[in-house]
Amino acid sequence: VFQTLANSTKTGAPMLSKVRPIVELIEGFRKSQVLFASVELRVFDALRNETAGKTVSQIVSKLKETYSIETNEAALQRLLDSCVGLQLLTKADNSVYRLNELSNEFLCEDSKHSLAGYVSHSQKLLYPLWGHLSTAVQTGDMTYQPALGVSSGADAFSQMYSTPESISRFSRSMHNVSQVSAGPMVASLRPWLQQVKPEVVCDVGGGTGALLLEVLKELDTAKGILFELDTITPLALDYVEQQEAVDKSRVSVVGGSFFSDPLPKADVYFMSRILHDWSPEKLTELLTNISGSVASGAFVVLCEMLLDGNAAGPISTNLQDLNMLVQTGGRERSTEGYVQLMKPYGFVWEGTIDLHHTFPAINPIVFKKA
Repeated sequence: VFQTLANSTKTGAPMLSKVRPIVELIEGFRKSQVLFASVELRVFDALRNETAGKTVSQIVSKLKETYSIETNEAALQRLLDSCVGLQLLTKADNSVYRLNELSNEFLCEDSKHSLAGYVSHSQKLLYPLWGHLSTAVQTGDMTYQPALGVSSGADAFSQMYSTPESISRFSRSMHNVSQVSAGPMVASLRPWLQQVKPEVVCDVGGGTGALLLEVLKELDTAKGILFELDTITPLALDYVEQQEAVDKSRVSVVGGSFFSDPLPKADVYFMSRILHDWSPEKLTELLTNISGSVASGAFVVLCEMLLDGNAAGPISTNLQDLNMLVQTGGRERSTEGYVQLMKPYGFVWEGTIDLHHTFPAINPIVFKKA
């Protein structure tokens, strides 16, 4: 009987195969929430450096004793088993859970390439904003009001920098992304950097300086300047002080706004994931100030995700474009879009390095000031 029933289901297999991509999209948020909850509850941190692994009861105790986090043992086990299914943990026959290579490297707070800050930023801010995407498409506006009950004000960063906690969360998330993306991006620029041989490099709006430090690793004697808001510079100084890859005397941190304050003098300026954040009105203000600060013959390297020429891909950039819609009021562009954006301000396009094959695909777009 059961064999007959099993055979009968085969007739529906083509339909199930066809509908599966739709069902995966419908249920995709569940996977994100498993990741969000596990990072928030410090599940991966509780298993860090535990080569023998832990049972669920041992994890419950570790979370309470080390992080003051209370959990229900039966519910936690269901979360842990879902992490196993998502290949974020392993589970032995004796119900002992362990980190795998992926979670150990990217999901523990103290790992070098941790994405925990980006996970937290996505959970606490982006997920609620995306819940009102349809409203953004109807109005063309960011979704802070319907999602969080607050006005986005003049710009989204007034929300992301509204409290010390939000400043830390956003800075950590951008630091996490830079740690993953900066290496491949700078490596792609190595021949160009060796040819230009800049004496001074400035990272404009560079957060904690992760990208700037990667650049300085490629240039033995160049000086580096991190130009950031005064609210971010203490975090940047802490990170520069803690790192050991670059001589600290080669790095200086300067506070200021790229909308109104003159930029420090440099031969090459990096602007990583800056222009995509802003509305046309704010870009006019920003680029006017940049143009007035950058000397003739100096270079500006934009580092951005890029849309294809017809804007219908790659999907990772399309999704980031919608993220800009709900979060910042900005947008993603193609190389030609950035060429046209920069041209009125005296910047001539030198070339683009296509890094679509990497993740995250943040591409260097090089301009020279006429």
